[in-house]
Amino acid sequence: MKRDLLINIHGFLSSHESEKVIQLREYIATQRKDIEFISLQLPDKPQAAVELIEHTIDDNEEIYSRIALIGHSLGGYFAAHIASRRKLKCVLVNPLVRGYEILCEFLGDCHNPHTGELFDITERDIEYLISINVEPVVEKQLFLVMLQLGDEIISPEATLAHYEGCAQIVEPGGCHDFSGLVNHADTMLKFLFDS
Repeated sequence: MKRDLLINIHGFLSSHESEKVIQLREYIATQRKDIEFISLQLPDKPQAAVELIEHTIDDNEEIYSRIALIGHSLGGYFAAHIASRRKLKCVLVNPLVRGYEILCEFLGDCHNPHTGELFDITERDIEYLISINVEPVVEKQLFLVMLQLGDEIISPEATLAHYEGCAQIVEPGGCHDFSGLVNHADTMLKFLFDS
C-alpha cells in the first residue's frame, strides 16, 4: 500500500530545518508511519521556489497515494497557489495573504542568514507574486489555517478575513513562528489525510 507525502514549504529568509519542522518530522516518524515528510530548502527567488515545489510534486505523484502541503508565512502564500491549482489539501501556518506587499519591503540586495546566500528581489519578483495571488479563496475545503494572534509580521485580521469559511485554528498570543505548532500535529494530519 502506498504511503502519503507531506511537503513542508518554509517562509522567506527561513530554513527547511527550523525547530518546529524538526519537531513535526519527529512526530510523524513516530506517530504516523503511513506518512513521508519532506522539507525542501527553497531557492530565495519566488518563482524558482514555486518551480521547485511543483517539480517535487510532479516527481512524486506516482509514488505516493496522496500529496499534501504545509506552508509557513510566504511558504503559505506559495502553498495556497499550488494547492488551489492542483486541488491539494493544505495547512497554512501564519500565512501571508498578499506576499507581494511584504516583499516590496525587500526590494534590492538581500542576504539569507540560514544559507549565507546573497540575492536580490526585483520588480519582476513582485510581478510574479502578484500573478500567483489566490483571491478570492474559492475551494475553502482545501485549507486549514493555523494562526496566532500575537504574530508580529502579518495582520491576523486580514488573514482571518481572507480565509473566512476555511477550517481555522486561532490562538491568542504566540508569534509569527507559531509557538508550539507540534501540539497541533494530530489535528493537522487528520485534516490533510484522514478527512
